[in-house]
Amino acid sequence: NAGSEAGELLNRALTSFDTAAIFTIHGFCLRALQDSAFESGSLYDTELVTDPTPLVREIVEDFWRTRFFGEPAPLLVYALRNGYDCDYFMKFMREMSTNPLRKIIPWYDAAEIEAMERDCLAIFGTLRDFWRGSGAEIREIITSDKGLRRSVDTYRQDLLPGLFNSMDLFVEGDNPYEIFSGFNRFTASGIAAGTRKDKVAPHHGFFDRCQRLLELVNRRFLALKSELVSFCREQLPLRKRERNIRFFDDLLNDLHFALCAENGPALAATLREKYRAALIDEFQDTDPVQYDIFRKIYA
Repeated sequence: NAGSEAGELLNRALTSFDTAAIFTIHGFCLRALQDSAFESGSLYDTELVTDPTPLVREIVEDFWRTRFFGEPAPLLVYALRNGYDCDYFMKFMREMSTNPLRKIIPWYDAAEIEAMERDCLAIFGTLRDFWRGSGAEIREIITSDKGLRRSVDTYRQDLLPGLFNSMDLFVEGDNPYEIFSGFNRFTASGIAAGTRKDKVAPHHGFFDRCQRLLELVNRRFLALKSELVSFCREQLPLRKRERNIRFFDDLLNDLHFALCAENGPALAATLREKYRAALIDEFQDTDPVQYDIFRKIYA
């Protein structure tokens, strides 16, 4: 009867449980890639490297050198003043390189970056003209306006000559990205933040242009992360193939890529035939790559 058949199935399952294939998810992906090398397009004898850090650092340092040690390198001063050194980029890229599906928002392509750089130069030119033509007026507003606070982090009188001198040097230069410490006090938002709550913030076109320039410069540096990710995602597979190595995260990514490729359905069928069912313990369903691998095989 049905009950005895079900009992027999359960007893058979219990007695044969020790013959089940038991893997970590990474181990399963490695076996799938090796046993189905033809279907997955995977190299069989690839060396598995446990620590990707040296290769990622090599690529990040190459990016750093090409962007900051060549001529010209307009973003170098901005980067160093704000603590964005090679180690900062390394930490950022180490987090990004583990998952090829992870995206940067917003993403800037080459055309958008070129347009951004043109806008920076244009607004820098108008800012320079304002300072040269209306510098005395702007100094007078910042020095004498009754609504501005006069603390050490706003507009204290003895600190203003140094602030004005920094602006003199900035506009006489040719690098819109060489933002000096204290530049934000010339921006519209900086002026508003430095105004007493019961007073109206002074207005001037110069403050608006400083605001716009600072926003563009910050955005340009943010776009540098897009360039870094593009560079790393181009270089990392090339260098791994040259050295015939694979990282642990590649086990997931390579199997996922193979399952999504043209031959993916055949690979999924091969794995389904070999592993007729899968019991997944502590499955990381928040990981889109892991989830999609088993969805494509067993859905």
